[in-house]
Order: sequence, then structure tokens, then C-alpha cells
Amino acid sequence: MAQWAGHGVDVLLCVYANCVEGDDEIALKRIDEALANSKDDPKD
Repeated sequence: MAQWAGHGVDVLLCVYANCVEGDDEIALKRIDEALANSKDDPKD
């Protein structure tokens, strides 16, 4: 997940330490959905 987002080890340890293995697929799906929805937002 961190690598996909372009984050290094320091961010991995600070942010992703509480993620459970396997949740990365769910998180990526949520991020992709949010980004897709933001493209449809007329405020952008």
C-alpha cells in the first residue's frame, strides 16, 4: 500500500503500522472509488 502511494519507510512506520495485512486491497478500492468520484465533482 505504501509503495503504491509513493511513500517511504518513515511514512510506512508512522501511518500504516496499524493496517492489518489483507486490508490493502480494500483500501486501494476505496481510494480508487474516491478518486473516481472526485473527477465527477463539478467543484473541481
